[in-house]
Amino acid sequence: MTRHNHLRNFIDHAFARSTPLCRARFGELVVEVSTDERTAELGFQQALLPTDALADTSFAVLSGEHEAFLPMVPEQSDTIHLFSDHDFYAYWRPGTERQFIVLDRTQRRGAIWYPEAIPAGALGQPCEPLVQAAIETTEWVIAHGAAVGRNGRFLLLLGPGKAGKSTATLACIRAGWQYAGDDLVLLNPSKGMVAPLFSSARVRHSGAGAFQTLVDDAFMVSDDEGAPRYELRLAAPPSSGKVAAVVAVHRSGLPGVRYERARPLDFLGSLLRDSTARAVGCASSMTPKLLAAARMAPAYAVDTGTDPAEIPAGLGRLLEAVP
Repeated sequence: MTRHNHLRNFIDHAFARSTPLCRARFGELVVEVSTDERTAELGFQQALLPTDALADTSFAVLSGEHEAFLPMVPEQSDTIHLFSDHDFYAYWRPGTERQFIVLDRTQRRGAIWYPEAIPAGALGQPCEPLVQAAIETTEWVIAHGAAVGRNGRFLLLLGPGKAGKSTATLACIRAGWQYAGDDLVLLNPSKGMVAPLFSSARVRHSGAGAFQTLVDDAFMVSDDEGAPRYELRLAAPPSSGKVAAVVAVHRSGLPGVRYERARPLDFLGSLLRDSTARAVGCASSMTPKLLAAARMAPAYAVDTGTDPAEIPAGLGRLLEAVP
């Protein structure tokens, strides 16, 4: 039996053991999401963007021991295994968050199987690796970043982990701003657009005090290097829009919000590194789009200061100053 047949059989088994849960939108991609009974009870659909649009792609998400899936566990299960060609994308992820991912590109059907429990972080951002594989040949790309805006004009917030993107996003949402994402967003550099990937947001334990009301309603708590990270579902739905400026976020410890013009080079390294690291085997297709995204609007560097309550006004001044 060929490798393609093995992968196709795995997908067939996954869908035979699952039932439709919901239809979800990831930018222009509409997916019929199915799960097994155990996975359906976890409630990860809270992080998805529901839609009534017709689905053009199908994903199945399963967890726990399934005898039919055991042959897909590689003999050397402690190392990464990747297979990608015109017809299929498949990836075995080792470690504490073991998972097997496969997408039939021609049939637009994919599945994720977690041999053990689904990690809380994956419940807060479900189906991400399948989405990236499904949009690989489109103009869209998943980027590690956040986006907030007003009247359809968005600031794309970039920077490495703990730079302050989530704090800035939640502060603006609390002030009534639109948002397109907190940790991950979809970008279309050709059209200068940003779109939401999930309806969820997340905040680290270190920043929880500033957003206690949101933290109290967290639907999941994941692990962030040994500390709790709160997975949030926000009352206001995310939205899409044009990127007015690309913003490199940082915190120096000084009070007040300050901004200045910057160069894409100031944030390009972390954008490429952190975005492609999450999509094994997709770097070659993602990199040109991420390079274009870094230059799709004027670039600024913003120090968000020490008081989250001041961030919306500071970013508002920046948004008004951008032509």
